[in-house]
Amino acid sequence: MDSVFLLTLQAAPAQPSVFEAFLPMAIVFGIFYVLVIGPSRKKQAEQETLLKSLKAGDRVVLASGIYGVIEGIEGADVYLRIADKTKIRVQRSAVAALEHAEGASKT
Repeated sequence: MDSVFLLTLQAAPAQPSVFEAFLPMAIVFGIFYVLVIGPSRKKQAEQETLLKSLKAGDRVVLASGIYGVIEGIEGADVYLRIADKTKIRVQRSAVAALEHAEGASKT
């Protein structure tokens, strides 16, 4: 009976090292960074550069879809001409893109 007992004993499975345990998570985070975080940071940096470089005369598109020409800038406010004798004041952060960057005509 002792020989049967000894045959059924098995060694406990070895525990993976800390490196082996965290390697899959590190790989998933790396893929996530390359596919999501990196491009998002790049786009945000491009948008900040655009907002800082705005000047009078630029043709812009607002986030709401309104097209216009910048008449003036005061701090965080942008004064935009959207039609003849029609000007609006919007926040600088409302500017989504330059009009020519959207592929529209520059007339």
